Amino acid sequence: RRFLIEYRERHGATVLLTSHYMQDVTALASRVLMINRGRLLYDGALEVLVARIARTKRIELVLGGGGGGGDDGNRVTAEALATFGEVKSFRFPNAVLEVRREDAPATSARLLAAFPVADLSIEDPPIEDVIRLAFARGVEENA
Repeated sequence: RRFLIEYRERHGATVLLTSHYMQDVTALASRVLMINRGRLLYDGALEVLVARIARTKRIELVLGGGGGGGDDGNRVTAEALATFGEVKSFRFPNAVLEVRREDAPATSARLLAAFPVADLSIEDPPIEDVIRLAFARGVEENA
């Protein structure tokens, strides 16, 4: 990867990368072409594709304090987290929720107010999921 990045930067070269390894795609590609059975499904920026296809964001939390138990009103359970979004995983102190893309900022603020949060990040879904959805749903050519 490093070689391709340096070569492209040094020589201004266009690199045609065909890969099923999505970490390579996210690290190396600023422009993505998706072709399915000879038909161009998408030609454009990866970020635009993600924004168009991914209707959700993931909120990843690291919970602080003793929120795994006790009667302090800050008890963190999967059920309590589910009131904020779909719980993708939860094993105290780590939790991952999936929420509608447009609700991510407000939901994050509500989570911060409701629980002792040591760290919070908002991420797009894994690129593998986005690509899978793009092929399943289809995307407009030259979007």
